[in-house]
Amino acid sequence: MLIGALAIYWLTFQVNTDTGQTWWNHALTVYAVAVAIGLTAWASDREVRRKLEPRRQRLRGLLEALEG
Repeated sequence: MLIGALAIYWLTFQVNTDTGQTWWNHALTVYAVAVAIGLTAWASDREVRRKLEPRRQRLRGLLEALEG
């Protein structure tokens, strides 16, 4: 997803060279896209772990009860 978003941004920049923005503005935009995608992935991973941890603990308890 990151590569696709950055490729579309770069192609748009290459086609529209008269945007009036400096290279620093483009670098900041690329950095912002990368950070946003990274934070989104981290937050979704955290949410999934938070939802699944009680189930994991219950399954461990059931497995220990079966072994004992």
